[in-house]
Amino acid sequence: MNLLFFVVTSAGAEAFSTTNVQYLYGNSFGEIAGDSISDGRMDTITFEHFGTWAYGSNFYFIDLMSAHFDSGKNSTLYMEYDPAFSLSKISGKELSWGIVKDIRLSAQINQGDDFRALMAGGGIEFDIPGMQLLSLDLYSRKDNFNKQTFQATAVWYTDFRWGAKWIFEGFLDFYGVDGGRVLLTQPRLTVDLSFIDSHLTSLQAGVELYVYGNYGTPRSFTESVPQLMATWVW
Repeated sequence: MNLLFFVVTSAGAEAFSTTNVQYLYGNSFGEIAGDSISDGRMDTITFEHFGTWAYGSNFYFIDLMSAHFDSGKNSTLYMEYDPAFSLSKISGKELSWGIVKDIRLSAQINQGDDFRALMAGGGIEFDIPGMQLLSLDLYSRKDNFNKQTFQATAVWYTDFRWGAKWIFEGFLDFYGVDGGRVLLTQPRLTVDLSFIDSHLTSLQAGVELYVYGNYGTPRSFTESVPQLMATWVW
């Protein structure tokens, strides 16, 4: 309840915000969300929000995944909440130099049906020509299946014109688990459909690549799944 109150109240004071709903479909999944999918097919509906406020930013998303999971479930929920606090805004001093735009304190809460990971750490926002967003955070991580470990997370966003407006964005997580390491990344490339009709400025379509690698553990495996994607943005 305290977390929900903080998300709602801080979102209400946001200076800038963008929200979207996504639909994704992939047909070659093997393992995901701690389960397996024999026929490979999965539909995902995602609600995603990003906003800035007086002392930092909020990002959160909720995934509803629908598939014939081998455990017998037909759906599962997963969510993340990632607040960040700008040290420049908190201190009132400009903490930027070169390609470093800002330094921040950051955290993550990841929650699934029977999974939770809590993280706290800090990171850097970069000022790179052509990139609207590029950040790198390093966390201390603890989930309910592994000992205390680390996580590094990179996030990026850029758009460009090539006959239409294209958007390239995504994230990469690299973290420790007992006896090994995990890499998870989901880059996506979409196009703004307003090039078809000016009334479609809020719609995007494209592909997202889901890549999951589990290394060094007895059940090591790598999975790469392309997904069709449609997004409504407001």
